[in-house]
Amino acid sequence: YVKQEAKVRALDAAIEADPHDVQAWDGRLKEALAARTGSPGPQEVFERAVKQFPFAGRVWVAYGEWSEQEGAAQANAVYQRCLQQVPSLDLWMSYLGFCKRYQTVEEVLRAYQRALDLLGTDSKAGPLWTEYLALLKHMYNLQRKKENPDAEVSGQLLAQDANPMETARRVMKPLFKK
Repeated sequence: YVKQEAKVRALDAAIEADPHDVQAWDGRLKEALAARTGSPGPQEVFERAVKQFPFAGRVWVAYGEWSEQEGAAQANAVYQRCLQQVPSLDLWMSYLGFCKRYQTVEEVLRAYQRALDLLGTDSKAGPLWTEYLALLKHMYNLQRKKENPDAEVSGQLLAQDANPMETARRVMKPLFKK
């Protein structure tokens, strides 16, 4: 315990000396999360970190995921503070995971649409599109089953691809060879 307090004091001193010292902030956040008690607690340290690095997606991701353990309302408040100003794919993927755990399907679809509006053209957005397409297929199939309980047997459902992006490439490849 004494060793941990000394480490925290050293990290705080390093941050005081250089507020842009990312390694010191990482260590300080790690110590706050490990301690769980004491002052300042994780929330206070996260608040200081996001004040210092307001556009650091990975800090917001960690803050959102920690906040979820404290309660869905608190986590949602954290995510809502940063989503529009921090165009981070990792942040949005974390938020979408949160949405899938705590929100209605309609709210999840709206969240995916917001994410795609903001990040859909990013070259690394493939996983975002993959999840969105899988969700749309799932919703379509649920609706078809509701309308016709025999839809699965009669082949009226969309196939649930393990990797829809790869399937799309395979199907489209012959079209581009012509």
